[in-house]
Amino acid sequence: MMTSPTHIVCPVDLSSASARALEYAVAIARWYGAEVTVLHVHQMMMLPLMTVGPYVGPAIPAVLSDTERAQLDAALTHFVLAHTVPAVRVRTALVEDVNVPAAILSHVDMVRADLIVVGTEGRSGFQRLMLGSVAERVLRKATCPVLTVPPHASHATLSPNPFREVLCPIDFSASSTAALQWAASWGAKAGARVTALHVVEMPPEAADPPLVEYNALRDRLTRDARQTMGSAIPAAIRQLDRVEEYVTVGRPAGEILRLAEARSADLIVMGVRGRSVVDLAVFGSTTHQVVRRAPCPVLAVHPE
Repeated sequence: MMTSPTHIVCPVDLSSASARALEYAVAIARWYGAEVTVLHVHQMMMLPLMTVGPYVGPAIPAVLSDTERAQLDAALTHFVLAHTVPAVRVRTALVEDVNVPAAILSHVDMVRADLIVVGTEGRSGFQRLMLGSVAERVLRKATCPVLTVPPHASHATLSPNPFREVLCPIDFSASSTAALQWAASWGAKAGARVTALHVVEMPPEAADPPLVEYNALRDRLTRDARQTMGSAIPAAIRQLDRVEEYVTVGRPAGEILRLAEARSADLIVMGVRGRSVVDLAVFGSTTHQVVRRAPCPVLAVHPE
């Protein structure tokens, strides 16, 4: 699996939140000698061709005028110059589309990007780039890893190495195995400590039995999880310096966030199980919650 990005797409809405995301895109590109495409998608409004009383006729997308496009292109260029460095190859792209997530994903496929870096909050109104709308749909449907950057993340430009503490939750699925490979690769390059975390979630029915039985079940599940983790982590990763294993009990999202705070994690790397509507239940229960509430960037990885 390729874990060294060569072409990064960073969608921006010219807000401070997307500026923070661009900082991370540039830092990672500088690490790997990758190229960055800074993409702005102008969401086109649908305007009715005609209205007669209460009747609204067919609608067409409102295209930017030449003047409006030139102004927006100039704003994008100014934004990029303010948040990039000459050492990194950067290009800009201005796209008009009714469907912003689809336009982002289409551009990613067109340039064959292997990483998307996106901010999780942005402008209000039609240009917004907020988790729950654009970023969430990009996360679920992207075929390459997606790094989401919250607005309160540390400034990536303050250090040549923005990742010194990496947390990688694993549930022994193919997606978490893929995530662990990315975490180990980035962690090794950064000289970071990588913590492989497995959260044992007690079954709901275990809440009723007596405390002694509950403790026995918890201890057995924890012991089994440690044994499984021992065989689930590839030997090549286990031999890396500063790779740790951690097993705890609780709700996965809560425990991931708790440990991220306790260890001042700079990056969380998580697997996403799929791209279908059915997978939204899994995505929503753990990855979605972590991305929404994480104190640091989250790298979401789909299995190949």
